[in-house]
Amino acid sequence: MGTPAALRPFLTNLRVEIAGIPTRFPDIQHQLRYAFGFLKGDVYATIEPHLVNDRLNFTTLEEFTQVLQMAFGDPGEVRTAVLEL
Repeated sequence: MGTPAALRPFLTNLRVEIAGIPTRFPDIQHQLRYAFGFLKGDVYATIEPHLVNDRLNFTTLEEFTQVLQMAFGDPGEVRTAVLEL
């Protein structure tokens, strides 16, 4: 994922993938590293400072997604969706 427009589909696909194969992602670091591997550009640059000694400093996947949503999410997501209809 390298663009803010791709954030919502990326996060949705990420959650589905992780939930669908729980044995592939046995702990939070496996989940975070998997997600981190897809990041590019500004999105990568936002999360990279949270990488310390090969570990991402988040305790949940939700913390990770919140950082991305605060930086790149649409603050008027509901309004945008209504306007698109």
